Amino acid sequence: MVTRDGEDQSLLLILGDASGKGLAASMLMAHLRAIFRALNSASLPLTRLVEQVGRIFRESAMAPYFATLVCCRANASGTIELCNAGHCRPLLLCGGKMTRLEASGVPLGLFCDGRYSAEEVQLDAGDTVLLYTDGLSEARNSAEDEYGEARLEKLVSDCQSLPAPELVGACLHDLTGFRAGEPLRDDLTVMAVRRLGPLHATSGVA
Repeated sequence: MVTRDGEDQSLLLILGDASGKGLAASMLMAHLRAIFRALNSASLPLTRLVEQVGRIFRESAMAPYFATLVCCRANASGTIELCNAGHCRPLLLCGGKMTRLEASGVPLGLFCDGRYSAEEVQLDAGDTVLLYTDGLSEARNSAEDEYGEARLEKLVSDCQSLPAPELVGACLHDLTGFRAGEPLRDDLTVMAVRRLGPLHATSGVA
């Protein structure tokens, strides 16, 4: 999900994964998306936004459902805030170095009063943030080997000079080779966001 704040031209990017599968999980994510859209217009600080969404989601969703997500707010200056609610660790590619961004709180829906922190980073031209769901990192081949974060991190490090859409494509291509025909067992989403210049960014999503 991507929304734009009309006042400061910031972008709100959210990548999440609801518990369960099929229609129930799709409905949960649609519900979360609606809550974020409704509250984002209030221009709340990022951590406050995630906490408010979590409270509403917990009060309106039936147990034991929950959702993990990464919520990012990117500004034209290149500053990006990230709040990770129990989701897979985003990968930050800055100046040729890769850093993992750890979770700052529990998944949404577990508690009404969950508290979160945000990490702020400054992206320069060419820097990239890669977000993904565990349908990528936890995919398995016919021998029950897991794709894993280590393999993903090596691939992303080796391919970080690629444009954002091609970086996403490289992740999916490598995963296909690893699976060797074994079907995916979970939903899969990969998003790469790259700063191109002072006021421009590009993304690739699959």
